[in-house]
Formats: sequence, structure tokens, C-alpha cells
Amino acid sequence: MVAVARLINATLVIPQLDKRSFWKDSSTFSDVFDEEYFIKSLEKDIPIVRKLPKELSTALKAHKNFRSWSSAAYYQEEITRLWDDYKVIHAAKSDSRLANNDLPSDIQKLRCRVHYDALRFAPSIEAFGRNLLERMRSKGPFIALHLRYEKDMLAFSGCSHGLSSMQMEELTRIRESTSHWRVKLIDPKEQRLKGLCPLTPKEVGIFLEALGYPSTTRIYIAAGEIYGGNYSMAALQARFPNLLNKELLASPYELAPFRRYASQLAALDYIVSVNSDVFVPSYSGNMARAVEGHRRFLGHWKTISPDRSGLVALFDKLDEGLLEEGPAFSSIVVQLHKRRLGAPRRRRGPLPGTKGRERARSEEAFYTNPLPDCLCQRQTVQSRNDKKSSSLLIATSDA
Repeated sequence: MVAVARLINATLVIPQLDKRSFWKDSSTFSDVFDEEYFIKSLEKDIPIVRKLPKELSTALKAHKNFRSWSSAAYYQEEITRLWDDYKVIHAAKSDSRLANNDLPSDIQKLRCRVHYDALRFAPSIEAFGRNLLERMRSKGPFIALHLRYEKDMLAFSGCSHGLSSMQMEELTRIRESTSHWRVKLIDPKEQRLKGLCPLTPKEVGIFLEALGYPSTTRIYIAAGEIYGGNYSMAALQARFPNLLNKELLASPYELAPFRRYASQLAALDYIVSVNSDVFVPSYSGNMARAVEGHRRFLGHWKTISPDRSGLVALFDKLDEGLLEEGPAFSSIVVQLHKRRLGAPRRRRGPLPGTKGRERARSEEAFYTNPLPDCLCQRQTVQSRNDKKSSSLLIATSDA
């Protein structure tokens, strides 16, 4: 939205966060982010105001659903025409409204500055998030596991592998009663085989052990309430006893200010996840992709992205007795993930053969991989015997 405001020469009003979501979080923008810093850091790019000026409160407003993954031309030619009749444009939706690629360089660099500088968490969240991080670091390296095995995700995705019939019925009721979730009829087996389901806690345990992580590995669980509670977590806990989360690292008193706000609790997990030694998401949702992109920006820190469809095929063979856990199985899993460890690479373009909106949808999201727009590559000579190596520099507005 900052980039869109720049494209259409608009003043941005501080966003109102969605309060109708599954979690019914009443947090405002300033509850989650450092609003003062956001405004100040972008003052040379666009004007930002905290709320709509009084003189415009009764002005005619255009309520507009911007097209998904739109080009700069769409905004500069079509949307700017709205200024002929309106003083205020209300963006009804803000997700994925701008193309990932083929935008002016200054717009892409502006997006980088918003992602990795202007958007800082509110001081209370930042301070306590860093506190949790230090408590994890105090006893050595750790994995941050974004375990997206929560009720809303399972209901939305229609994934039910390993669940009881009662649990499946509950998730179906939630999906059918949530009006803004458009897809109601979902084949859970097909979803899982396509890799569209989050890995279960049990599957994550098998995966991490196959990658060679010992049972003593410390794992921070970045998640809300796990669906099925301790029963769902038992198989993972049996393989990796050193599971920790914010509830175990902090006292109820320390967590009290954040307890009723899902977005603020997620922000705490975000801080720990971005700064972990290894980050592993069980599902490639919004937060997981944002964390992956942030870690790429900071220096391509190790992020292991599970090949869910490939893993599901292997897990099913284990269940059928066609494979056994051990060195051979581990070798297959390691080989499957050789190119999924967060190493530097350019952002993936559209899938071959796709067209229109589907073509744009298939591209890797800008915030998942900020290379090359947010990072510049420079060749340097290390020594007379070493080959040239690349180092990464932050791109500035005039770079």
C-alpha cells in the first residue's frame, strides 16, 4: 500500500487491521508496529497521516477492490482517474495488490525499505521478543519451528490427516460457517498429496530426525494453540524432548499484556523465528514466507523449506511398510532438500504455460525472496589463491 500510494500520488492513512478474522483480534496498527517510526522513516517517500483529516470525513469516497498482482500502469492510468471524482480512495483489500516483478526500480526499493526498515514492531513487543530470543540463545543454538497446526489453518485448508471423525466434523463446521472462506468442499486426501497441507507434528519429527538433527536439539515452537494439544504433540515430543515456546520461556505475568491479541503473540514468534539459527516452517503461509524473506535479506540465514508433496509420498511408504526409517531413508530426505536450505537465488518467476492472473499467482512473492531488488551483488577478491566470492549489500533509495 505504501508503493501504491507512491504510484498514485496519494497520502496514506495508517491502515486499519482486520478485526473480523478467525482470531477476532482488536489490535490496532500502533499496538503491533512502531507507528511513529513508520511515518518518520517514509516521510521522504510518501506523506502518511494517522487518521483521515476532518475536512475529508464527509467527502465522497471511492471504495475500490484493487486488482490482484497489478502493474504500475494499472495504478497510474486506471486508478489515478478516480481523483477526478473523489478525494478519498478506500482500498477494500490490501493483500497481493501489486505485481511481484516488472515494476520500476524505485518502487521495488521502496518496498524493501518498508519491509525491512519502516515496519518495526511496537517497542513493548520488540523488547519482550528480544528477551525471549536471549533466553533461547542462552543455552546454545536452536531451531525455530513454525508449526502451523492450528484450528483455523486446518479448517481453512480442509486437511484432516491423522484426525478423529469428531475433529474433522468440527473443522468442517468452522469452514462452512466462515463466510469469507470461499471454498467449502475440499478433498483432504487430494490436498495432502498435492502438498497443500501443513505437516503434522509427527511428520515434522520424522523429517527433522531424517535430516540428522539429534534428539537433544532445542526447538522453539512458533505457533498459537496446537490443535489436539498434548496428544497431537506427543510424537514430536518423543523424538525431540527439548521443545520450548513463549509460554514455557516466560511467566504468565510477562505474557499477560499480549495474551488476548493473536497478532501481538505472532509478532513475538516472528522476532524469535527471524533470528533463530535455523528456521523450519511446516506450511508456507504468510508468516512463514515473510520470515523466510527477512532471513534472506539479513544474509540468507538457513531456512529449511519442506517439500511437502515429496515428504507425504515418503511418509505414506513408511506407513505401508515399503520404507523404514534409517540411513537410506535419511539419504532420500536430505537429497530431496539440497536446494531448499535458503541459499541465495533470484526470485522465481511464473510457472511455464500459465497466463493472466494465474501466471502472476504462480510467481514467488516479493516478500518471500527479496533478491535481486533488495540486495546488490558485488564481486570481491579474497586472496591470491581464492576464487571470487560474492557479498550482499543493502540496496538504498539512490543505489
